[in-house]
Amino acid sequence: MHSGSPEDVRRRNLIKLLSEACNVYADEVLNHHKLYIRFADDFINLHRYTNCQCALGKNIHSTNWHIVKGILTTRQDLVERYFTGQPVSNAQLISMLEEYDTTLLPQQHHVISSEQFIDAPPTLFSGTVSETEIESLFSCTLKTPLKVSNNRQVAIFFDELSRKNLICREWQLVIDRHGLLLSSNGTKLTSNKLSSALSQSQNNDIKYRPRFAEMAKELQRISTTDKNAIK
Repeated sequence: MHSGSPEDVRRRNLIKLLSEACNVYADEVLNHHKLYIRFADDFINLHRYTNCQCALGKNIHSTNWHIVKGILTTRQDLVERYFTGQPVSNAQLISMLEEYDTTLLPQQHHVISSEQFIDAPPTLFSGTVSETEIESLFSCTLKTPLKVSNNRQVAIFFDELSRKNLICREWQLVIDRHGLLLSSNGTKLTSNKLSSALSQSQNNDIKYRPRFAEMAKELQRISTTDKNAIK
């Protein structure tokens, strides 16, 4: 039998699930360099169900599963801050939960103007892309998704923008959630496809990374100049 109220049981199980996520993150991401998005997807999918047969137990697990899913998919900043590879205490996990409940994802990235992005290589998107479409892409308000020419090259480019803090670290999830891009075969470019494309690019398209890195560096310089100019 479980001791304590249902809420006490739920909280204990939530801390246990978060602690397990911390251990898996340390092993897979920090030690074996697994892509964060793959770690998050795998952990969420592997813990979707429970062996508990009673309605209360199933409800407790479902509630906790959705909380952990929310943390892993929307607050990577908290994961990186609390899951350091060192043993994490229950008090630290409770603090993490409190931050998740009371704060929003910090918006620290710069805004890329359409004029800066419109000069990107023509290989990124199929057909002609207007400045209005670029603005809508980065404001997540596109009515019609843009079709990319090469999934791997687009993944490299957005990864470089993220590395320069020009877009958020969760760019794969943002693109997926808002349906912003179509893959080269015309299907929705999901976070899983972007993650796979980025992983495949390490072998197939590594020659393009310096090119896109230099572009992202130039965009970062322009963004910083523009930001200082309006102070």
